[in-house]
Amino acid sequence: MISPFLLSANQWDVIYTFELGLAICCFAMVVALKLPRSLRLAVFEKQDFFTFALLAPGFACLCIVLTQGPILWWFDSPWLAYVLIVGFCLIVLGLTYEHYRANPLIMTRWLATSDLLTFIFSAFALRLLMSEQSYAAVNFLKTMGMGPDQFVPLYSVIFCGTIAGSVFSALTFHKDRLMLNLFLAEFLILVACILDYHLTSDVRPANFYRSQFLVSFAGGVFIGPLLLMGFVRTLQRGPQYVVTFVVLFTATQNFGGLVGSSFFNTYQQQHTYDYKVEINSHLNPTDPAVAQRIKSYEQSAMLNTTDPVLQNKQAMQNLNQVVTREAQVRAYNDVIVLNGIFAIILLIWGLFKYAREKYKTIKNRSLTSISS
Repeated sequence: MISPFLLSANQWDVIYTFELGLAICCFAMVVALKLPRSLRLAVFEKQDFFTFALLAPGFACLCIVLTQGPILWWFDSPWLAYVLIVGFCLIVLGLTYEHYRANPLIMTRWLATSDLLTFIFSAFALRLLMSEQSYAAVNFLKTMGMGPDQFVPLYSVIFCGTIAGSVFSALTFHKDRLMLNLFLAEFLILVACILDYHLTSDVRPANFYRSQFLVSFAGGVFIGPLLLMGFVRTLQRGPQYVVTFVVLFTATQNFGGLVGSSFFNTYQQQHTYDYKVEINSHLNPTDPAVAQRIKSYEQSAMLNTTDPVLQNKQAMQNLNQVVTREAQVRAYNDVIVLNGIFAIILLIWGLFKYAREKYKTIKNRSLTSISS
């Protein structure tokens, strides 16, 4: 929202300076905020630096693979495999070291419990669904030639949706309705996928206002209840589990977004190639419609050159650009459909888990009343 106005009369260094200023202001506000006196525990030890030295590079290696894989392509860059192996080895070594410590920083035994695994999957899956907003909608518009100035209204709508979702989550907060907020977020993402389906090359940012408002609203709705549910379970275990929860929640949100963007990017590129081959197979030069399109491109090329060979070459390049664009449009539609399928599966799974827990609770109450 702010970057285009900063870039209109300045260079990139102005944006980075502005971001540095925002970071310094946030740091100053955190330092200035005086918290009330409470229980303070010394949870960090010198041995924790060794854990950090193993886990931080391991997670960094995974981030490198997820970000560079779709760009350099997975099978064309063998070094990605080595980075992935190094990342997994470092993470396994770090968790193994924590597992056998007398006073671990990360409670590895807690990570294997069914409740926490369910929380990890839910947090990861919701963040993966949200990654469709940052990848499909924004990248599709960039592919269609939209510039930074044209994204300002769209990002304003996304910002308003996030604020509205956060306010709605705060006003409707109730400890017995936290799961309902998560179901609402999944349903809104599904509705947004339905609205975004049937993309064409004529779609502009204004066509995404409703769907992206719903997605950003869903993000504001689910993040608070999800964080609160996990934090309550953590405190029930004890304050020494807080660090584990913070690391876990941060990892699920970061890797959920990275895995989502990487997966959707790979899926879109592969489908673009398939659709491009399919479209080219149906382009017969003897077809009157195709011949007329090539002729119109040749006439446009006459403004730049009088050589018939160059005119035909320019016409074929223009035709190939149109084919690539239409193939990308179809591929982005497939990404939206796939994200909608994920939303349906997650919603059904969540409703099943919620109904089963309710049934167990009612059954236990009835057994307790009968025995008493």
